[in-house]
Amino acid sequence: MKNTTIAIDLAKSVFEIGISDRPGHVARNHRLSRTEVSAFLAEQPPATVIMEACSSSHYWGRKFQSFGHDVKLLPPFYVRPYVQRSKTDRTDVKGMLEAWRNSDIRPVPIKTESQQQLTSLHRGALDMDGGAHHADELRAGSSSRVWHRLSGRCVDASQSCPILD
Repeated sequence: MKNTTIAIDLAKSVFEIGISDRPGHVARNHRLSRTEVSAFLAEQPPATVIMEACSSSHYWGRKFQSFGHDVKLLPPFYVRPYVQRSKTDRTDVKGMLEAWRNSDIRPVPIKTESQQQLTSLHRGALDMDGGAHHADELRAGSSSRVWHRLSGRCVDASQSCPILD
């Protein structure tokens, strides 16, 4: 399984996994809970693991690297054109596998835990300064913004924030 590519669509609780043994072909699909993903990837022989870059992908990327996998994070902006038909977890996985075949798409470097914490502190300082990062935050009340930021910090550390689920 030297040329195996594993694509993972990250979510709050259930992750979609697609395993490809050759370009353009998804050999197997799995839907696994957050707790099952680590055990599943630990059992797999070394492979290339691809995910869309997001805050939690850095945590998972470090974890999967510790299992001996070569982890690549793809910018979501470049993956989207490869998702065919309606957007589902399964089509997202297939889209990631297709996007990975394009050598022009450069992977995002995986942040260390320290880099993620520094980014989190920087975002927190901007929040305290009243800085909104997105247009929807300008419309949202300050308490909503605080809860969304708290949820984001939990996701950065791959933790679920039950009060927001």
